[in-house]
Amino acid sequence: MFPATKPLPLTVPTIVGESATSFASRLARRNGAPRRITFCSDVGIDYFALVNGDPLEIQRMAVLGGIDPVPLQASTPSLIEAGWFQLGDEHIKFTGLIRTTLRICPRCVQDAPDRTGIIHHGVWQVAAIRTCQKHGCHLVAVPKPKNGNDCFDHIPVLNGFKPTAGDLAVSQDLELERYLTVRIQDGPGQSWLDRLPFHMAAQTCEMLGALLTLGPR
Repeated sequence: MFPATKPLPLTVPTIVGESATSFASRLARRNGAPRRITFCSDVGIDYFALVNGDPLEIQRMAVLGGIDPVPLQASTPSLIEAGWFQLGDEHIKFTGLIRTTLRICPRCVQDAPDRTGIIHHGVWQVAAIRTCQKHGCHLVAVPKPKNGNDCFDHIPVLNGFKPTAGDLAVSQDLELERYLTVRIQDGPGQSWLDRLPFHMAAQTCEMLGALLTLGPR
């Protein structure tokens, strides 16, 4: 084990939107570690604190990868109090997140130059976000790993997983996702819907949408 004071010899590039758990998974594979939890132990990072978006551990992971920790932190759901996470400029109740199932964009997987190039976005943990903003296709759930601690260690979890091309979403059906994405990026606005907590705003829109499209049942 050694302190995270300088970049590792082998690193990977990142993009805006990547979560800290995604970056750690790719950095682990780049450095030959079979699992992210093993890699974190080797470099002296608290694995479970990292999974919960702890700023200190994200800072240390960013140092090891030679990247700016600020966008990494902003794109990682971070536990701020019991049952509540911060993602970007929004506070989100745990019920508004999917933390036990990995969802991925099939086209992102197919377009990646290699396995370490597959990036998992933090917003894909938001239950009401069901499509990839870049490709406009529906996210797909990946089979769960044998060890629940490996859920968001997406690089080894994706071994042998071959998704189909991915179903494209209808653009007009994505207004809610666009609205929620803006709230995450910029925080809530001034409308009546913005005054609702994030998870309640999402649920209200989904229930109203179901009522309008499917009718009362």
